[in-house]
Amino acid sequence: MKFILLLLVMIVPVIAYLPTKNSIRKIKLKTRSSLQKRQDFPIRRLKQTGYLHGSGYYGEVAVGEPPQTFHVVFDTGSSEFWVVSNHCLSCKRGHRYNSRLSKTYWESKESVRFRYGTGAIAAYRGQDTVMVANMTLKNYPVSSAYELSDVFDSLPIDGILGLGQDSGRSGSPPFLESLYEQKRIRQRIFGMYLQPFGGEIDFGGIDLNRFEGSIGYVPMLESSKYFVVQMKEAYLGAIPLNMSRHLMIDTGSTLMVLPQNDIQAIHRSLDSSITFLNGTFYIPCELKGKLSDIILDVHHHSLSISSNDYILFPHETFTDLCLSGLSSHGRADQWILGDIFLKNYYTIFDLENTRLGMAQRLTYRRRCSYNTRSNRVKAVKTPGGNLVYHYQKKPVKAPRCGDCGEALAGIKALRPREFATVSKTKKTVSRAYGGSRCAHCVRNRIVRAFLIEEQKIVKRVLKGQ
Repeated sequence: MKFILLLLVMIVPVIAYLPTKNSIRKIKLKTRSSLQKRQDFPIRRLKQTGYLHGSGYYGEVAVGEPPQTFHVVFDTGSSEFWVVSNHCLSCKRGHRYNSRLSKTYWESKESVRFRYGTGAIAAYRGQDTVMVANMTLKNYPVSSAYELSDVFDSLPIDGILGLGQDSGRSGSPPFLESLYEQKRIRQRIFGMYLQPFGGEIDFGGIDLNRFEGSIGYVPMLESSKYFVVQMKEAYLGAIPLNMSRHLMIDTGSTLMVLPQNDIQAIHRSLDSSITFLNGTFYIPCELKGKLSDIILDVHHHSLSISSNDYILFPHETFTDLCLSGLSSHGRADQWILGDIFLKNYYTIFDLENTRLGMAQRLTYRRRCSYNTRSNRVKAVKTPGGNLVYHYQKKPVKAPRCGDCGEALAGIKALRPREFATVSKTKKTVSRAYGGSRCAHCVRNRIVRAFLIEEQKIVKRVLKGQ
């Protein structure tokens, strides 16, 4: 997990074909029936939960016997597995691993340190029983972290489980290889489906119901310890950028992370009004949806991301400037594609054939529902004779799209005024709501549902007068 950023990332990349005539070929379509023939074995599904408005994802893991449950990031950009130890005195939140309570724990007494893009941890190495997606691994390397960087304090996670191909310092087989060797899966393959507020990892196969169209397969670099493919060229709209780079697929990163020279060149080409503040690029918010797509030519397949997606949210002070979804790092030959790209694809990590597959993920748009918490109201007469109702609890929670498969991304809590004036005869209520936006749902419908619900509350109060 190279770059954990506490960002609200509502990203919807799109597939596009490069503007050249001869260098790109379309992905050959495969029918669902032909794919189904290869999927005659069970898939182990792991539910993922999004946190901080889609800036990261975690799944549930149990460690030890009896099992202790933890929320961990499943990270294709690292190989080690660690959870927070009960010996971490500075850790302020989350679950803590008590190795003494496990009958299957083995301690090596070796101290290790793992570094990530935005932090580091110190831990004691050991082994224990690990349970993931109803699968049990015996004697799997587990490090218990006793010291963490401050950045982890603000994350709702208890550790990181690396899905990389490297054995790490333990010398033990990596996670997917361990599942295969212990006969928990029949093929060394997993698929990852992400959406703004959740998702799924499919171990041992792919879920045909999570994507549409064809799968574009790209060979992975065999020399890499992680999931790296070769990008032939990058384009800004129709203009080639003369950038041939390695692409690392990293589920532990949020943004696109590029070499410093590349990111400067792209921002200069995008617009002259782009600003560099405190080591971060900001783009005028008014340009969202107006700038060129960034298109990647990967083994004759093209992937693109629009400015609707790589222009994020406003600066806290300079509200006319929005954060760029392109960040920088030191390596000159590698780009990192994080969740900003992966959220629009069903991504297949196929170690059986040393290849990476990407298909357009399905987006569910169903009828929306809402969840609300009613407030208590108290009737107070004003000098003018009107009834004013004071709300005694906190403002109602923002609604969620319960049937859409996605929550209302980016919504702020609906902040009603402290009172609402009610006509005793008409029995109507007038409320003021803060700004909000609804992803894949009908906003007016939900706000109307709130108004109807609160009218019912007021009517009950009026009836009791």
